[in-house]
Amino acid sequence: MSHTCTFSQWFKSFLINSGVKAHHTLIVHSAIRELSRLGIRAQNICDVLQNEVLPSGNLLMPTMTWKTVTPKSPVFDSNLTPSHTGALTEYFRKNLAQARSLHPTHSVAGTGPDAKWLLNSHDEIGTPCSKYSPYGLITDSELLRNTFVLLIQVGLESCTFIHHFEEQADLDIYLKPESEAEQYQLITPQKHKTLTLRAHNKRTRDFHQFGPTLFQQGALFIEHYHGITFTLIKAENMADTLTQAFNKSQHATLASFSYLR
Repeated sequence: MSHTCTFSQWFKSFLINSGVKAHHTLIVHSAIRELSRLGIRAQNICDVLQNEVLPSGNLLMPTMTWKTVTPKSPVFDSNLTPSHTGALTEYFRKNLAQARSLHPTHSVAGTGPDAKWLLNSHDEIGTPCSKYSPYGLITDSELLRNTFVLLIQVGLESCTFIHHFEEQADLDIYLKPESEAEQYQLITPQKHKTLTLRAHNKRTRDFHQFGPTLFQQGALFIEHYHGITFTLIKAENMADTLTQAFNKSQHATLASFSYLR
């Protein structure tokens, strides 16, 4: 893809040529420091995504807080608690998002016709990526066939969507035991509640193992802009691939098992 065009033109072309349509849903994980060095700001990226690529679709960005909202600092305010996942998510959260899910460690911000529904029930169960999370709701709805995951200068290790399938496979393998559950206070302008959370454990994952399969299916697209990697993945293919992997083994994403397949 030529770099004689502007970044906005390149970015729009990459997404549309890879199959993203105006009414689709896009989940974005990002690290944009190198883009910022090229003069490309969070606002530029959001303008393309929201106004040119997804004018009638859903745009979701994980606004993680597990580094800062901890058992020692256990309060999450959906309006005030900043994300630690970079400038793009913070710009989006503060300036554009219509809603943010109520979750102490794995909240998601979003815009679009389905955003409030997708983000309204994340606190129903005390796990990071349950069936009531945006990832679970997408997986169990018609949205799945029209959902993509975009990774900007990060890899599959950052794809939170995969954690949903871990939770569906076996909570005891992928989460800390119930005896180590953590208490958090969740605050919105409308309510204040306590959530008991089983956090992810620290077992080493291997999410990259699914990349070759997705690429062979024509469901993973990679392009580079001045050496910066953009990866786009069809969520429906990812869901099918993960479901098949977990049907073979409940340990499917653990590195120690994936290496021996």
